[in-house]
Formats: sequence, C-alpha cells, structure tokens
Amino acid sequence: MEPDLRSEGGSRNNSDVLLDLEEGVINTPLVDRPRQLQFATPREGVSPSVLEQELGRELQLNLDRDNTSSPSISSFGFDNSQPSPSISSQSSNENNNSDINSNAESGTSVHTDSNMADATTTKLKKYFSEDTPVDDDEFAKNEVVIRKEDRGVAGTNEYRKAYTLITMAMEEKFGAAKHFVVSSWDGETNSGNTRYRNVQEQFVGNYNKLHNAEKHCMAYDLMDVLYIPNYRDKNASHPSRKWGDDSSNLIKHWSKLSLEQVIDWQTDSNRYGGDVNRQTSQWLQTFLYNSSTLELRNCVEVSYNGLDPVQKGGAVYFFLILKEMFQMTTDVVTALKSTFSTFRKEGLTKIRNKNVSIISRQLEAVAVALHEVGALPDEAPLDILEGFLICSCAPFRDTFAFQNTKERIRHIRQHYGEGGSTLERI
Repeated sequence: MEPDLRSEGGSRNNSDVLLDLEEGVINTPLVDRPRQLQFATPREGVSPSVLEQELGRELQLNLDRDNTSSPSISSFGFDNSQPSPSISSQSSNENNNSDINSNAESGTSVHTDSNMADATTTKLKKYFSEDTPVDDDEFAKNEVVIRKEDRGVAGTNEYRKAYTLITMAMEEKFGAAKHFVVSSWDGETNSGNTRYRNVQEQFVGNYNKLHNAEKHCMAYDLMDVLYIPNYRDKNASHPSRKWGDDSSNLIKHWSKLSLEQVIDWQTDSNRYGGDVNRQTSQWLQTFLYNSSTLELRNCVEVSYNGLDPVQKGGAVYFFLILKEMFQMTTDVVTALKSTFSTFRKEGLTKIRNKNVSIISRQLEAVAVALHEVGALPDEAPLDILEGFLICSCAPFRDTFAFQNTKERIRHIRQHYGEGGSTLERI
C-alpha cells in the first residue's frame, strides 16, 4: 500500500489539496493534466477551500474555452465516478466533426443531384421548344422534301433539278389491267380464256405501285391538288364558296368520286389556283405519264385528249389512270373473288418465302377493291383464316385456328350482314 502523503493531525494544507486534485484527475490523459493543474500552485496565506474554489473556476474556464457540452464543474467536482472533461470534450469534438463531415457529404450529393436535374430540365426545354403541339396537317409537311414554294425560278439550275426529281418515272410503272392484254394459257390470244390469276396479280401489284406514287407525291408536295373537296354550293360564282371543307384523297377513294366532280375541281384549280398550284398540277401529270406503260397511256389518252385545255391536269389524269387500272368489269370481279378461294386451298405455300406481309397486303388490296363496288364475299374472312392454317409453324397455325373457330361460330349464330362489315372483319 502506498503511504498517505497527507499532513499529520488531519489538518489540510495547500499540499493536501494538491494531492486530492491529483487523485481527482488521475484517470485523465497525461497530456491534459498540466493544463488542469497549472494554477494549483500552493500560495502562502491561502486556505485550502479558497484554493479549491479557484481551481474549480479555472477548470470551468478551460471547458468553456473548448466549447464542449460536458457536465458542469459542480457535478464534475472531484468525483472519480464521473467521466473526465477531457474525454468528454474529445468525444464531443469527434462527434461534431463526424456530423460536419456527414452534412458536408450530404450537401455535396444534394447539390450534385440538383445540378444534374437542372441540366436535364434545360436540355429537355431546349429539345421541346414549342409550347403547343402541331396539328396533323402541319406534321405531314415533315415528309415533304421539296416544298412547292421552293422549286426555284424558271430557267435556273435549281428549277431544272426540281423538275427532274419531281417528274422522274417510278422504277415500276403503272400498267393497264391485264384483261386488256388477253391471252390463253398456251400464249394464243383468246377472249374467252382470260388468265384470271394474272389479272388479280397485276391488279394487286398496281396497288403496291399506287402506294409508292403517293409517297412520291407527298415528298414533292403534289398532294394539294389530289384532295378533292365535296360540293358546298355547286352553283356558287367563286370556288371558295363552291367547295366545302371536307375532302377525299383521290388516290385512296377514287371510286367514291365522279369524273365530273374531278374535272370541275381541276378546272377551278387551273383558273383560280395561282401559278404554284397550276405548276403542281402540270408536273404531277408529267410524273404520271412517265410512270405509265404504253398500254396504259393509250387507254387513258382516249378520254384525256378529248378534254378542253383548262380541264386538263394532274388530278384528272390520275383519276383516269386509276379508273383504267382498277376497272371493275365482271371478269375482274370474278378473278379477284377467286383470290380468297385460291388462298384457302394453297395458303402460304405459293407465296414467295412464305412472306406473310406480302400476302396480307395483297389480300387487303383485293378486299378493299371489291368492297368499293359492293362485291366483297361474306365468306372471305373465313377463306383467309383457313389459308393461314396451311403452315408448318405450329404457334402461328394455332393462333389462326382459334380465330377460325370464332369466325365459324359467327357464321352459325348470326344472320347474314350482322356483326359488322366483311371488310372490318378482314
């Protein structure tokens, strides 16, 4: 046991107080002890209680200077059971530093995310530069390569280049309906042996060419003259009051229009349409002429050459071409109807590469043509479904087997003409 260094007789002097202080801070780090005891120097004439109070005040000043939240000196006192101010101060400082670092990192992350969000918003605002959406007519202008106002001045290279591009013939030309070039199976001419399969094949082929022609007209801004309005007041003195707002696309709905209406529209366009629209009509007619076979030109010009000059133009010429190509005689209707029965027997086996897209377009073209003249058979949807069942791909076949069953049930339960039009079901 260590000897008690206190003064004998139980009295306490300055040296005894110093020893108590040392015992009170014995658990503090050595580096802090000099600072806490630097004022604990015995002085003559000063009682131990006064010295203890001075030491307490000095320790409090040290704690305040460190900006710590340790317990007050009164509770701290010299009780060894309480944590030392130095340890509490050090722990508090470490916690504060940790909080500061955490806040700093969090602030940096939030700041970075905010900057990224602002940058993304700015980029999107720059991309979506228009406040209101464009209408369908304005959007369709995106497909125009050369606008009719930008064809250049007559005589310039720009004008000549535009004329060459716009009037250039399609690679696959429009042809006359096959029944105007009738031949027997052995190649001899025979009016009683029309090759029905050739009729329908060329008929369908012309529909594909028609689609290409429409794309050409859209690309070079030739479509305005091909939208034929309905009459508002047929006897009006000026075309602006004569024609209504609703119109029909001549390429798609030519069978709904009459030659008289198309000629009337062409005449008003030539007289009142302005130089640009007259030029559009003339260039369209040249494009169609260059894109037609000799047989088709001969058929069309029989009617076209008999018109007055003011009645001629691209709209009338296109109408006559469509009328000749898709002329729905009795033989043509019979041949087109056989398309469905033939497909029902052969399916995809006779289609090049068994291409579903090709046969689908052909079947749709035939269906639309027959529907226009009211000759689309009611059993056509069932024939098409039966044809798609002739296929080696089981998942594909099973899909149409289910639809085929539904169509058969419709035939059994519903009366003729019910359940929507035949074209809609196809």
